[in-house]
Amino acid sequence: MIVLENGIISRLETLLDKLRIFINESEWKSKYAVQIEHLQNEMNEPCVLAVAGKVKAGKSYLINALLGVDLAMTGTTETTATINVFKRGTPPIKEKPVLCQWMDGRKEWMPKSFLESLQGTDEDTLAKTAKIDKLIFYLEDNPMLDMVTLVDTPGIGAVVGDDDDAHQVHTDAYFQLRERHKQDTISLSNSADAVLYLFNVVPEEIDKDFLLSLYDNGRGLTALNGIGVLSKVDKNDAILFDPSITEHFTADFQRELFKVLPVSAGIYKNIPSEETAFKIQRLFREKVSNTKIFDYLISSNKAYLKETVNGCAITLDERISILKELLNVKSLQEDYPWRVFSVILKELYYSEDVHQSLEYIRKLSGIEPLKELVLNHFFSRSKLLRASKILAVVKKMLLDLCYDEVFLSMEEASDIREKCKSECLKIDKAYRKIFEELIEKYLPTTLSLKESKKQIDDFIIEVESMLEELKEENDNYTALQLMNMNSHLFKEEEIQELNQVIVGKIVEREAVARLKYWSYVSVSSAPNSVRQIVALCAKRNYLKAI
Repeated sequence: MIVLENGIISRLETLLDKLRIFINESEWKSKYAVQIEHLQNEMNEPCVLAVAGKVKAGKSYLINALLGVDLAMTGTTETTATINVFKRGTPPIKEKPVLCQWMDGRKEWMPKSFLESLQGTDEDTLAKTAKIDKLIFYLEDNPMLDMVTLVDTPGIGAVVGDDDDAHQVHTDAYFQLRERHKQDTISLSNSADAVLYLFNVVPEEIDKDFLLSLYDNGRGLTALNGIGVLSKVDKNDAILFDPSITEHFTADFQRELFKVLPVSAGIYKNIPSEETAFKIQRLFREKVSNTKIFDYLISSNKAYLKETVNGCAITLDERISILKELLNVKSLQEDYPWRVFSVILKELYYSEDVHQSLEYIRKLSGIEPLKELVLNHFFSRSKLLRASKILAVVKKMLLDLCYDEVFLSMEEASDIREKCKSECLKIDKAYRKIFEELIEKYLPTTLSLKESKKQIDDFIIEVESMLEELKEENDNYTALQLMNMNSHLFKEEEIQELNQVIVGKIVEREAVARLKYWSYVSVSSAPNSVRQIVALCAKRNYLKAI
């Protein structure tokens, strides 16, 4: 991948230089010169990974978990009514790490406490957030941000009273703001190089519609550049304790997303220390008379917060203190994830080994597999992601040039050039030179027009060649990832062979025989199955070697 990456980046930089010169010397300078310059600047910028999803899907919780910080605003009600950008860098004032960009163009460094004033859906809060373009957070020495800028989008699909967590929203201002942010989210995600999409527990129709708008019939983000997350799976025991049942979601969204993973950022965030875990386990085992009483206590927050419970010697104040400590909340007036608390508490109470239980809770959260996939899938491929996006933009620009009205008018002008020159002979010699100079300046020759067309065609051929190379590399990458994630579908010797073949390390004398083998596998496997996709990739690589 590194060899391809270096080659593509170098060729793309050269292409953009040539295209800039061509545009600056053409009729399209005023229309495209700035865009070319912008694309050249983007070459050295980190690629953008947008985190998108339905309102209250837990985007901010997930970002905090991925970055290992506590900056993105969180809560069980809608909290992110702004676009939040996370970059690597050092703020000029440590106490003011947030750069607020206002809609009127002003920029102002803000303390972390400023974020608290942006939470909620009252009119004053909405009025304030409506004036904000974006918030930029600068983090030092964060490996996640070395090659990627992470963007937390506002969310889509606000619904009034859709479940017991939904808060009522009545003001027109709220709906106007949410509509604006829905458009902002679509716009931002479409301009991103990749997307991390969060479903609110399970996919809904609005998720499919939104992802289709990003996919845009193949003109937007590709499935390879999208990962889906079933967030808040702590609310669904079936998914939480058996993640394999979610595998069909990957198949359901295979056109829009590379993979869908179950995750609970709430569980990950609230994993207790060993000291706290031992203390909680000892307290509940000593002061709760039997398992039936314990199960009743954690059946709901209403039961847990009863003044007295027969068989439970833990006072209400003690229970509230434990809940606050474990979930890091100051008051029960705050929103807190009850299910996260009950899942962790139950695991500790029944645990035979607290150390193992803490590891099990960490595994339940699903954050580590997601981090690994994000690192491998987006961060290690960040330069190629950016190159793919820029090449797609350049291709569209070149195709637009072919049908641009300026080009069409130039064709018409070249057609009448000779006629104009003939007509000049009828003009008085005193004025003839002036008209001839105007013709030379403003009416292109057929030859110059053909040269311009050929140059554009050459640009398109070069762009398509690089896009094809990137597609082939992406196919190889996809095949390897699918094989590694579904190793049970392959024999050990097949895995060893594929690890060599897919990266181009082929023993030529064996190529013909192995081509026949993988050709058979591709036709005998179920359509679009993992084995067929991997087999087709191996077949293509063997064909290239013969």
